[in-house]
Amino acid sequence: MLDEDFDYDDYEEIVEKKPFKERLRNFFFGVVILALVAVVAAALISRHMEQTKSYGRIVAAGELYEAPIYETRYQAITYESLHPELSKNKEVEKAVETATEAKSQQEEKAEASEKARENIIKLSSSKDSVREMTKQRAEKYKINEISTEDAVTIGPTTGPTAAGMDENLGYYVGGPSQPIYMDPKAVGAEYLGEWEITAYCACVLCCDKSDGITASGAMVQANHTVAGPKEFPFGTKLIIKGQLYVVEDRGGGIHGHRIDIYFNTHQEANNFGRQHLDVYRLP
Repeated sequence: MLDEDFDYDDYEEIVEKKPFKERLRNFFFGVVILALVAVVAAALISRHMEQTKSYGRIVAAGELYEAPIYETRYQAITYESLHPELSKNKEVEKAVETATEAKSQQEEKAEASEKARENIIKLSSSKDSVREMTKQRAEKYKINEISTEDAVTIGPTTGPTAAGMDENLGYYVGGPSQPIYMDPKAVGAEYLGEWEITAYCACVLCCDKSDGITASGAMVQANHTVAGPKEFPFGTKLIIKGQLYVVEDRGGGIHGHRIDIYFNTHQEANNFGRQHLDVYRLP
């Protein structure tokens, strides 16, 4: 409700004549209040941001080259991994290098095997006098012609207990003999590889004769006598399954990587059968 006695024209004139300093002071107060409001708002926003959880962080990217990993939480990125073509080339180069190395190892093994064979042949050729002596002894001991001086008393018939012709078996047996065992590595034996090992006795089925005389002229003996290929001179000592044997016999089917072990009876030879075993040669 307007007051009829109030002079509004005079009021407007008074307002218009308000001093300049008073208006400036009012403006300053207004600016200060706005600044305080802005500071309070900034503080509230900052506190809110500090309470917010951080789910990640930015890690600066380095140069693209293969470098050592100094901290386990970072993963090194190689230049090849960013380019599949380069990675494939690396795999091909590695495969070629592996194949070349395997081929080189095979060639070295083949060369070592050939060298061992040449050494055996060389050693065999240097023993011509031994061969001649063997022939003379073979002529001296004819088949089934054993002198009375070489006769040996036959033991019980339950099995071969002494060397000589066994009437029950019908062929010569080497009698009992104690096997000799030794560690090939401990005695410095040469490894010849894996050979085919067979067995035989002195019967007609195995030897076409039954006198027990070996090609070297020695009498067969269990746990001692083996028939080896001609590359091995008579008297060569071999270790098979840790047991010591001596090459004193030959055979028509004994050639290549094959050795025939003598057993007293045909049944023992059959029980042994055919095996593939590591063979060592004593120096």
